Amino acid sequence: MIRKLIVPFFVLFLTSTFLHADQTSDAKIVLSKYLEAQKVFDTTVMSDLMHPEALEQFKNVISDAFNGSKSDLAKSEILPLFKVGTVEDYRKLSSKEAYKRFFDFVASAQPELRKLMNASNFSIVNENLNNDIAYMTCLMTLNINGQTINKNVVQKLKLNNGNWMLLLAEDAEASIAGIAFRYK
Repeated sequence: MIRKLIVPFFVLFLTSTFLHADQTSDAKIVLSKYLEAQKVFDTTVMSDLMHPEALEQFKNVISDAFNGSKSDLAKSEILPLFKVGTVEDYRKLSSKEAYKRFFDFVASAQPELRKLMNASNFSIVNENLNNDIAYMTCLMTLNINGQTINKNVVQKLKLNNGNWMLLLAEDAEASIAGIAFRYK
């Protein structure tokens, strides 16, 4: 009886192992696409690879800034970043379009950052899958004024309708928390 159960159990174990490997490989492919797009500031691809929850989180923090006690300051500083004239125009943007416009602004306002990112290197050094979240550790290598800087970044991806998509990185979450605090 036990022998009859061993073979199906072993097949199930191998299948789940391969499925896990395929899922992390798919997440790795998506992250690699995002990193390549980030190097050249292809904001369309970057936006397309973001998880809808991350895009909503990003847009909502900006939208909330317009309701805070410093809403006039928020309007004067934030609206130009998105190339809109009013809060209503901002709210009409999809979350994906708001994210894209923000990074379009960054790319145009910071040409030195574009050059720096274009010359950067990324390598995925570790991947870990936990249910519908993939944790990818990347080593980012930058050359700043002749000095090589290495930074480990943990990027989370989450399944959305069977596809891996990026969540906001820790640095991005810290930045939007700063925005929320500034315009409170």
